[in-house]
Amino acid sequence: MKPTSLNKPLTGHTQYPLLAWTDLDACIAWRKQQPITVRRFLDEAQAVAARLPPHRYVINLCDNPYLFLLAFAAALIRAQTSLLPPNRLKATVLEIAGEYPDSYLLSDAQMNELAASKASLPQVHIALPDEAELTHHLSSIPTIAAEHIAAILFTSGSTGKSIAYPKPWRTLVLGAATNAQASVPHGTRPTIVGTVPAQHSYGLETMVMLSLQGYCAVHSERPFYPQDIQQALMDLPEPRVLVTTPVHLRALTESSLHMPSVAAVWSATAPLSTELATRVEQLFNAPLHEIFGCTETGSCATRRTTRDQTWKLQDSFSLTTDTAAQHAGTLISAPHLPDSAYLQDQIQLIDARHFKLLGRGADLINIAGRRASLGDLNARLLSIDGVVDGIIFLPDGKTGAMDSDTMMRTAALVVAPTLSRAQVMSALRKLIDPAFLPRPLFLVDALPRNEVTKLPRAAVLKLFAELLHAQQ
Repeated sequence: MKPTSLNKPLTGHTQYPLLAWTDLDACIAWRKQQPITVRRFLDEAQAVAARLPPHRYVINLCDNPYLFLLAFAAALIRAQTSLLPPNRLKATVLEIAGEYPDSYLLSDAQMNELAASKASLPQVHIALPDEAELTHHLSSIPTIAAEHIAAILFTSGSTGKSIAYPKPWRTLVLGAATNAQASVPHGTRPTIVGTVPAQHSYGLETMVMLSLQGYCAVHSERPFYPQDIQQALMDLPEPRVLVTTPVHLRALTESSLHMPSVAAVWSATAPLSTELATRVEQLFNAPLHEIFGCTETGSCATRRTTRDQTWKLQDSFSLTTDTAAQHAGTLISAPHLPDSAYLQDQIQLIDARHFKLLGRGADLINIAGRRASLGDLNARLLSIDGVVDGIIFLPDGKTGAMDSDTMMRTAALVVAPTLSRAQVMSALRKLIDPAFLPRPLFLVDALPRNEVTKLPRAAVLKLFAELLHAQQ
């Protein structure tokens, strides 16, 4: 999990302010329907910073968006680096702590399981500062060294082992400016309601960095269920932006709830179908914009899914197709990135600023001489009436599903409370080539999605192996 060293010098400013805000009385967050000013936020961040132990790294597990924002800012003030795990599992946290020995754990919840572990990992519980801790005499906005590694993010592991990516403060600041220009409705200072964890690249860029550098405010809660999302939006003044995922949007459109209007809906982590995007825009009476990106680069492209299937590259990014045998793929670059990176997704360049997303390299499969995209197969599965959730995937060699001729087959895990297995298979036969029909297909109560609603491959294979074993 250790990050690679940064091999490109960071040019330009040597320091950037913690906040782009200049109006200290502007609203940077909403907590319990009350506005939190920039002045108040800075006062609280300074107080939290004074509490932090003198370590190089902090593993930030805060679930509350405002407390995460406070802790992130406090760590920057103390010149510490925030380690942002892809999940809160004990094994994941302890593995990261082992890779970064001079670290401590910070959370807004009790950590009894970790506290009981044998690892000697210092642990800090964060809460809002008392009035006695606040100075109430802010003189200036702190500045952070441009080359300081503000955060280290870890990939979700949806396609394999998690990888660490360091994020210099300069990269996050300039990336936030680009994201704001591409996504924030022009001339507005909206409040962001997010359903994703701030530890994920998508959550960090929207709920954290747009609050610090993009003139947005953040809602202090992270709603999950449709009723919670509805209430969160109703508790806030306009303009509002909903930052969420396809899984949450699907649940919202299938609920019978009336949703307050918003300035925009942002979705990421997986492509949306045009049909679902249309229903979302009707539900919220607002445009839905998909955001494309990855942990290596952050957000780099957007599209209005109901109008166009092509993606528009954000300003400052550029794409280059590399045909070298050892590095075949698309290279993405931007001045604010420490390094260029190869996209894991296969794309078709339309012109210098637009492209089509064809799917991940690992997403394309070949069975019996026929090619297909797992993304397309899954979209067809989810289009079946009565299928709430599901995944078609290619098992590994240990749990692989083979037919009588030992040819590899796809498998599927499906959540469909009102359907039988035979009904799901019958519907699939009308939608996909017989070569890609999943055998076996298991009906399950829920899929092992992580906090950002992705499906780590290891978790899918584990559940699949357990189901195979149970039927033997």
